[in-house]
Amino acid sequence: MIPRDRLGGKGVLLALLILLPTAAVADALPVCPSLVDPTGAGQQRTDRPALLVSALSAGALRKRLEHCLDRSPERGTRTIGHRGAPLRYPEHTRESYQAAARLGAGVLECDVTATRDGELLCRHDACDLHRTTNLLETPLAARCRVPFQPAREGDTLATARCCTTDFDLAELKTLTGRHDVVDPLAQTVADYLSPEPPLSCLDAGTLLSHRESIALFQALGTGMAPELKSLPAESGVPEARLLTLADQLVDDYRNAGVPPDTLWLQTFDPDVASHWLANAGEYAGRVVWLDGRYALDDFDHRAPGAHAVFGLWREAGLQFLAPPVWMLVEAGETGPVPSAYARAARREGLRLLTWTLERSGPLARGGGWYYQTLNGLNPRPQSPGAYRVSRDADQLALLALLFDDLEVAGVFTDWAETTALVDRCLLREP
Repeated sequence: MIPRDRLGGKGVLLALLILLPTAAVADALPVCPSLVDPTGAGQQRTDRPALLVSALSAGALRKRLEHCLDRSPERGTRTIGHRGAPLRYPEHTRESYQAAARLGAGVLECDVTATRDGELLCRHDACDLHRTTNLLETPLAARCRVPFQPAREGDTLATARCCTTDFDLAELKTLTGRHDVVDPLAQTVADYLSPEPPLSCLDAGTLLSHRESIALFQALGTGMAPELKSLPAESGVPEARLLTLADQLVDDYRNAGVPPDTLWLQTFDPDVASHWLANAGEYAGRVVWLDGRYALDDFDHRAPGAHAVFGLWREAGLQFLAPPVWMLVEAGETGPVPSAYARAARREGLRLLTWTLERSGPLARGGGWYYQTLNGLNPRPQSPGAYRVSRDADQLALLALLFDDLEVAGVFTDWAETTALVDRCLLREP
């Protein structure tokens, strides 16, 4: 087992930074894919990839991508639908997953949480039901651990706290999924839930249990990338219960006959990762440790000390590491280049996955948190390089670096079609 004090302790369990998906892609808005095909097997391409490619400067990358645009759209084997297609669909819903598959995601992600009766459900956070479902509009709202509280002027924002561990699976299946957008200044539940992203393709989606997600992904013909989420501290559930849930999650895939080479097992928790490496059997070879040490105040991903853990993980049998994309790149003179972190991980023989594309605001405004080493926002800039992201097309050069130079095994994305284009175009066939 890898010592927690070498990994940042509880810092690795902090939730990912949530950015509103509504501001992403201002200069080439994608259209809504057709979900008429119930299997999602038919592929669809909007004009967004072509518009982004046309914005590239003339050169080898543009020529290569233009050639790929002439081909029929295909799924990207390294393109992972992050929560489905939440740029325009409610995350972790049947419809969001179907859209991601239609847009080219070859792998789909179910974040896995537990219910009161010990079942598993696809939700990003155990306690986000008040934001990501219509729960507050139903009688179940009376059982939320923190009921809706209106905003108070100059004091408190509107809030609530409703957790999956407070309800049985059958109860949660009566809810519908919604976009994770609320009004923090609201005085009523109706106003709290009234905002809808202007890019929305769907306002209400179908929630899925973990087992239902497996059946759907099998029908769609995609790979699977579940992430086991932490349990809420106030739930009273012993932390050791998380390892039991880790076994339960693996058993669901084994019982469904999921091939090991189509499954990624993700976790931020080093104890869960170590447990899977020792106990997941045929699935242990594709355990992914999500490096969340960026949440620690004293963590600097550039420092050699931050890379020492890579050798420990390799000795424990880990093969796949997944940091946020900004930790893998730094600004060169004319474009993004691999970071010291990425080079060190590759030297230790670790394969890389990364997150998340199409989850930032327009890159003309820098792209925010996910691009912080390429937009000058990082308080410790990685290099004196002059390059800065300045347009949405810049993600094509970023993807080319990830797929070609770093040979990443997977890129998570909130809207799969652009990533899938670059993935298939730059795939190194055996």
